[in-house]
Formats: sequence, C-alpha cells, structure tokens
Amino acid sequence: CFPGELDMENVQGRPIKRGFIYLKPFKCASTTLKGVAMQISRNVGQRAGVKNGRCLGRWEHGYAVQRRYDRLAKAETYLWTMVREPTKRYVSAFFFQVSRGNMKSTSDGKFIKEINRGHANFYFHLLSLDETSWSAPAAEDRTRTVANIL
Repeated sequence: CFPGELDMENVQGRPIKRGFIYLKPFKCASTTLKGVAMQISRNVGQRAGVKNGRCLGRWEHGYAVQRRYDRLAKAETYLWTMVREPTKRYVSAFFFQVSRGNMKSTSDGKFIKEINRGHANFYFHLLSLDETSWSAPAAEDRTRTVANIL
C-alpha cells in the first residue's frame, strides 16, 4: 500500500504508475464497486499506517489503453475490474440512455442498430492495453488480446 492523496476524488483522471486501481466499466455495478474500492483503500491504508490513512488508488470510468495502464509498475499495482454478462450489460446501457432522454425510440430496430455500432466488442476495448484491439478482433487475434489483458 502506497500513501494516497488527501482528496482522492479530485485526483481521479491524473496519471498513476502504481497503486490500487479499479477500472470502472459502464453498467456493471461500477458506482457500487467504486465505493467498495474506496473502502478497501481506506481500510488497508489505516491498517498499514500509511500517511493520509488510505492507499494510493484510482476508480474511474475509461478504457485501460486511454488511462495508459500498460505503463503501470505491475509489481506495485493491484488492477481490477468487474465483467458483466455482455447482453445484460448492453440492455442496461441501452435503457439507461432511454431513461436519460438520449434516445427517442426503443424499437427493436433501434436496439439492433445501436448494438451494431461497436458494442459487441465492449470488453475487448475496455480491458485491452493494445490500441489495435479497438478494431473488431478476428477470432485468431482474440487469444492475443486476452493474453495482453491478463
């Protein structure tokens, strides 16, 4: 555990090289798990007696490649996330947008059109540290992409 900043909310988005990091996927209990991550950071930090009473960490939405998590010091980092069954995650995301007034139509056609806009590879995009995964991966490339994630 490395000492965290005093105001962990205002440092989110800043680069980090090590620490306790929760990658928040959209529509996967991410806000609930952010609270869990914050509590773990505080509890471990207090038990370890670190300055400021919490471990260094991040818990924010975004993609691993955008956050430059490929540059983390692996031996000094605990990086985790939550994966939800993809269809349930997408249905939740779709109707979340509807509830916010961002979509006027909820027809089957609209649903199919939206899912074909790239949502099929959401987890490959979210978790991969390799920018080439942002194109739809061919079957033979999926093994390499998963290996990069792990």
